[in-house]
Amino acid sequence: MNKLYLLLFAMILLCWGCSDLEVETKAYPYVITKAVTDINASGVTLNAEIESYGKDQIVDYGFIWSTSSEQYTYSLSGLTDIKKFTIRITSDLQNGTRYTCRAYVKTASNTVLGSAVDFTAMGSSTPTINKISPESGFDGDLITITGNNFSNKTANNSVYVNSVQATVESSTNSSISFRLPEQKFSGSTTVYVKAGSYQSDPVSFFVDGPTISSVSALSGYSGTHLIISGSNLTHNNKATGVYLAGYNVSCSFNSTSNQLDVLIPIPYAYLLNNITGDIQVTVGMKSVTYSKQFTILTPWTQMASRCPDGWCYNNNGFVYNGKGYFLEYNTLLMYEYTPSADSWKALSGDLFPGIRRNASVFITSGNYVYMIGGYNSLTPFGDLWRYDLINHTWIQKNNLPFSSKFVTYFRLNGEIYVLTENQQLWKCDFDNEKYTRMHDFPASFLSDFGYTFVLSNTVYAVIYGSTYRYVASTDSWTYLGTNDFTDDVYSSLPDKGFVMNNTAYILQGGESLYRYDVSLNSWTHVSNYPGSGYSYHFFFEFGNKTYVVVPSSHSYPGGQLVFLYQDQ
Repeated sequence: MNKLYLLLFAMILLCWGCSDLEVETKAYPYVITKAVTDINASGVTLNAEIESYGKDQIVDYGFIWSTSSEQYTYSLSGLTDIKKFTIRITSDLQNGTRYTCRAYVKTASNTVLGSAVDFTAMGSSTPTINKISPESGFDGDLITITGNNFSNKTANNSVYVNSVQATVESSTNSSISFRLPEQKFSGSTTVYVKAGSYQSDPVSFFVDGPTISSVSALSGYSGTHLIISGSNLTHNNKATGVYLAGYNVSCSFNSTSNQLDVLIPIPYAYLLNNITGDIQVTVGMKSVTYSKQFTILTPWTQMASRCPDGWCYNNNGFVYNGKGYFLEYNTLLMYEYTPSADSWKALSGDLFPGIRRNASVFITSGNYVYMIGGYNSLTPFGDLWRYDLINHTWIQKNNLPFSSKFVTYFRLNGEIYVLTENQQLWKCDFDNEKYTRMHDFPASFLSDFGYTFVLSNTVYAVIYGSTYRYVASTDSWTYLGTNDFTDDVYSSLPDKGFVMNNTAYILQGGESLYRYDVSLNSWTHVSNYPGSGYSYHFFFEFGNKTYVVVPSSHSYPGGQLVFLYQDQ
């Protein structure tokens, strides 16, 4: 008997030790998938129970249910009581489809699955939208919908705005985030959700578009700034386009969602006429038209009288006592233009007694005008001629200390400075025939374009590709930067410039008119010459008016025109 008790006691100890060993080695939890309940047309209820928590901390738990082709995972982590857990599934269930459900529990190192439980669904609940935030938006904006019965799988959720499908970025059973789709439409519309084959009722939504509340002016000259105010004028880096009277505005400055600062475009087909049309802004696919129209004013007027016929290559004119003058190459007569009468006459008096020349410059001093520079058969001239504007007589003065084919000049503090194409700068007192050589200009302009001008008592010089400023106190030049002017000997003429209303202009190649902005140190294309681009020009400058004179045309007959330019 004692031996029997000892044997039984030993067996009990052995079993007890085995039990302790099993508990210690089972670190993972144990979960049971319960039967699926409440199966009806609105969904199903999934149930599970954790029999053992194990030794490791549980970090997630929930359900996995699937068909042969799809799988869904619902996490319930965050609930306080995880002994028995359950969830009501109201989406992604197709009537008559058989599904397999398994509960799961996760630790940091293991995922434990419960047994598989099959069920046949009777359908899902219709998705519902409770709130859209924000309640309006522009194409590309991120919008969030909160509601119920959405698919937990992002790919199964579709959002439609004005019946256009949006891009869903993320979703849960109760929330969908999506980007508003690109479309031309803007205004009040609806949004609805599809979760699988189930569709929600539509709810109201407003698709924003660009609006124009005001413009700074309803008319203006090409090349001048126009401010367009409104909302959504730029958005989400979408391309913004501005059209005035059908012409595209190609550049924009410091533009914001509420304001566009644009340049009025050049109406190439209507250079001699005003043109009126709509103000339109496009942002992406959307557009808005202002309630009032805009008029692009023409700065050009073609005068009735023609310049006297001549064969003048690259000659220049000058202004004296409110009238314009130029020396005609063939007849060697001085011609006078009266702007108020738009009339020409040849001055009776001396013919020019010197050698015919092109590209000479005329510089007035009192009742005289001095002619310097120029060329004949590519030979530069260094002689000095003076014309008496009262008596209409010519006399030759002593030669200049320099010879030059192409010169430009400026007046500063009552003194005259002449800049030659070979970089020489001279201070010239023609009346007393005194000349002082200054420091050389830093670049040559042998390609026959160099132009100097004075704005607010500051001197500037322009050659092909570069702009400079002259500092008189130090007799030095400062390089300001590049410009777009180029020499195209095959299709255009030398650039020429004029100053009007304390503003400098360059007529590039006889075709494109540029204006200089001192504050930005830049040249802006503001208009085109309305006549033949192959005509030789010079200018008569009268304060706020400039007459562009064509004494001859290189390729086209009838080139002897006069155009008035006035942009204020």
